[in-house]
Amino acid sequence: GVEVPDIINEPMAAALAHGYQQIHEDQAAQVTAMEGNVLIIDLGAGKLDVMALERQGPKWTAISSDGDLKLGGRDWDDCLEEIIAQAFQEQYGSDPRSRSEDVIRLWKTAESVKFRLTQRDSVTVRFQGGNDIVEVKIARDQFEKRAVPLLERVRKCIVTTLESAQWSVQDVDQIILVGAATQMPMIQKLVRGIISDKTAMAMLDPSSIALGAALHASYCRVSDDDAQPEQSYHNVSSHSLGIVGTDNKTGRKINAVVIPRNTRLPVTIQRTFKTHKEGQDSVMIQIIEGESSSPQQCQPIGQCIIENLPADLPALSPVTVEFNYSSNGRLNVFVESPDTGYRATKELTRSAGLANVDLHRWREWVETVMLCSNMA
Repeated sequence: GVEVPDIINEPMAAALAHGYQQIHEDQAAQVTAMEGNVLIIDLGAGKLDVMALERQGPKWTAISSDGDLKLGGRDWDDCLEEIIAQAFQEQYGSDPRSRSEDVIRLWKTAESVKFRLTQRDSVTVRFQGGNDIVEVKIARDQFEKRAVPLLERVRKCIVTTLESAQWSVQDVDQIILVGAATQMPMIQKLVRGIISDKTAMAMLDPSSIALGAALHASYCRVSDDDAQPEQSYHNVSSHSLGIVGTDNKTGRKINAVVIPRNTRLPVTIQRTFKTHKEGQDSVMIQIIEGESSSPQQCQPIGQCIIENLPADLPALSPVTVEFNYSSNGRLNVFVESPDTGYRATKELTRSAGLANVDLHRWREWVETVMLCSNMA
């Protein structure tokens, strides 16, 4: 029921929030310059985004981006859960993760330890599973060793973003960290291991993403009134967009990339495909996001079905698919059959949305977490 005037990705929202603070707070403006190459690293609870931007005062221009849709602070929680669960299992011979009533309690304990380890070198934690209690001391370096594979994934995204931007580490004038997980010392140590200690670094509050989104909404209203907003931006596609197609030689499903990653937005691109059989009256277009050639390793975005194609359409008839990808990330799909003059515009049905039953389940889960967080 909330009106959505526009969409903005999280790293760009963070950039707008940071720019706003510099424009309106003299102290912040004195700390970092308002021009140069900026690298934004956003590590939240569930995903990682890295973006390289050129900044000229109030204007932000995205050069390249990368990310990991399946990497976030929750994965670091898993490392701590493993340490606590192993200690419990060694003492009592059972794994608390096998009991549903202990799973949320274990997660809340691990999350608390993670935040405490940002301030301390070690933490002693008491965890109760069933009627049994285990006490275990967890050192920060022990935690960091467990998280090495996760840190390598962060490193890979940072390096890939710099390579795509054709920047050396010396080209980065400022680093902006946002997202609760970037408060972990190991993340800051990792970034400093890649980029010079002399490069300015700003840490934003996690709420900066929401602030940036709200600012963008206000800028949209200003633009609608034919006025000039105090900040502007140009974006790139964070990941490749493609269509699930079939390799004629192998018969296997493939990711037929239509818009490569880091394409400057807005952009309109066409691809031509062919029907499979004679008289085919419909075409289902499955749109995915990712760099892998295998659709299974990509993120499904949505699908649209083109129906009522001409009845006498021969096999292998060309069907042209046009992607119109706007700067805010909205995607419009146009389909045309050149041989017949058929043309249709279809709305993208996003598969990422939640049905009412899913919303109900999530509401129950949140309520359960809230109850457990109040337990002694």
